[in-house]
Amino acid sequence: MTGKTYYDDKINSAIALEQQYLHASVLVLGYMIRFVNLYPMTFKGKIMKGNSGNLRSNMFIYKQVGENAMENVVTLVEDGDIGAFNRSNRSIHHMIEN
Repeated sequence: MTGKTYYDDKINSAIALEQQYLHASVLVLGYMIRFVNLYPMTFKGKIMKGNSGNLRSNMFIYKQVGENAMENVVTLVEDGDIGAFNRSNRSIHHMIEN
């Protein structure tokens, strides 16, 4: 079987086994994961241009703490597009962790 008849039989089989909600939930989960993974790209394009070279591989953008801060004391940028980029990438890690 091919075409519409084939797919209608598959759909009716899933309904007969009461699996329609399982299939729908897998579809919704897939779209949610896709959204969470692609959302940071909206901010990445604002702060890292196409000619930024290897800078585009960075998952987070840091800044030095204070003007006379020690050399190795940094924090994540929290403001503007860079802050949004950092937070959205962090949300991916939370999703994977949970």
